[in-house]
Amino acid sequence: MPEVKWSSELSVGIAEIDEQHQHFIELLNALHRAVRSAKDTALTFELLGTLSEWLVTHIRTSDKRYAAFLRDKDVS
Repeated sequence: MPEVKWSSELSVGIAEIDEQHQHFIELLNALHRAVRSAKDTALTFELLGTLSEWLVTHIRTSDKRYAAFLRDKDVS
């Protein structure tokens, strides 16, 4: 499986979210390399932990953004 590469096609148009998605791709690619090398189990588990923490942060950011969107949305 080839590594994922960021491109403008992946952009959602929100800088904060796009930056987080780019970081996710970096983590995902690092994890992919670690698993494929099968040499450093500790690194693989470290990356899984980092990815898990990152996902919590990203979901919180997305939830806040969506709540603000709904709050500001004109429903009339």
